[in-house]
Amino acid sequence: MEDTIKSMPDNIVKSTKAEIVFVVLKLAMLANMYWLWLAIKFGSLSMFIIGVIPLAWIVTAPVSVWAFVVGVPQWVVNTFAVVV
Repeated sequence: MEDTIKSMPDNIVKSTKAEIVFVVLKLAMLANMYWLWLAIKFGSLSMFIIGVIPLAWIVTAPVSVWAFVVGVPQWVVNTFAVVV
């Protein structure tokens, strides 16, 4: 019983850290969905492929949050938009 009471704060901290990690991953996945929607909107296969690669989410998640809040950066449009 004493071990359980003593380790309770430690378990709460570990649980909180795990929850923070899962929330950040869920938000990154949500931001990535917006990136994929932008790729479909721009008609860019390369943008879509980059959005599917999980390692690229380090870049695509913050950029897509910025695009959602402020607007799509011009460098994204210049790099990925299909000009006909």
